Formats: sequence, C-alpha cells, structure tokens
Amino acid sequence: MIKELKEIGFFNVGDWVYKNETLKHSCTKLPEGKNALYAFVMNEAVLYVGKTTNTLKKRLSQYEKAHSTQRTNLKIHDNILELLKKKERVEIYVFVDSTQKTIGRFELNLSAGLEDSIINTLNPKWNNMGKNKIGEEAITSLDETPEQMMLSNYNTYKSLQKLGYSKAKICAQLFITEEELLDLETYYHELTGK
Repeated sequence: MIKELKEIGFFNVGDWVYKNETLKHSCTKLPEGKNALYAFVMNEAVLYVGKTTNTLKKRLSQYEKAHSTQRTNLKIHDNILELLKKKERVEIYVFVDSTQKTIGRFELNLSAGLEDSIINTLNPKWNNMGKNKIGEEAITSLDETPEQMMLSNYNTYKSLQKLGYSKAKICAQLFITEEELLDLETYYHELTGK
C-alpha cells in the first residue's frame, strides 16, 4: 500500500498519461536530486518500485521511449500502457534522499538500501524480486545457469498457459518469439526426458 511509502517520505509528483498514441508522464516539477526511488501506483496499490542514480526526469523518459533491447523498461512501459488504455490511473511517487552521508570516501545511498527492503516487504506486482504475478518464485540471482533459467521460463510459460494466456501474450510476458517458445518446449523435453 502506498500509505506505508508516504509515511517514510514518498510523495506524488504526477501520473502517467496516454496522449497522441504515446506514453508520457504529467510531472511538471520533478526533484533534481539523484539517488532517488520512484513508485508506480494504481488504486493505492504499489505496482513497481525502482531506483535511479540519474535524475528522475531522465529515468522516466526511459520508460516513455523504451527500446526493444531494454527488457525491463519495455515491460514496464507496456504494463503502464495496458492500464491506461483501460482508463486506469497510474500515479508516480518519488523519494529523494536529501541526507548525503559518507563513510570514509564512500557515499551511503539510502535509496539503494531502501529499494530492496521495500520490494521484499511490499512485493510489487511488476518487480522481479520476491514473487512474480503468477505466484511462482521469480528469478532472484544473476548466477542462474542456462538450465535453471530455461526451467524457470518453462514453469512460467505453463502457469500462464493454465491461466488461459494466449501464445502471443505468453511470448510478450517472457520477451520471446513464438519460435523461441517452441524451442523452449523442445529444450525442456530434452533436458527432463518428459
């Protein structure tokens, strides 16, 4: 719930809007500070939490103009658009750490430390930490072997299939083509013998 984030200093800076066939934010005065956290919220529910070491203006523009090679930006961009097309309101909240602290010659980044805790505690629907939106364990390690990643993708595929997702929608969720989906099935059967 956004209430918990407001209590620690998050504040609303605007909304996402769908205008002239493009995604835009309505924020007129974004904080200029770096090391900021941001949250995308619908109906008081926190959908996504992220951090940036750039300015918020620059970070939000990366969601507006998401490129196909930027998987996270593209996924969040598409999720926001899907809600806006359903006439839902997606608000933007931010937290900027104004207390610059250093330990020796190292800077302490409060925002970076808060991000993990917020995601683990609130489990926002669009974040990949904690549980993903279909309830399976999400990938939390970059040390995952190709086999583990394939099994994780296959399990996600099967869960989405049980939920009635079309092949096209499953491919969009996994960021793969239908041909790659067939390869995933084949590889799974070869690996498991099932």
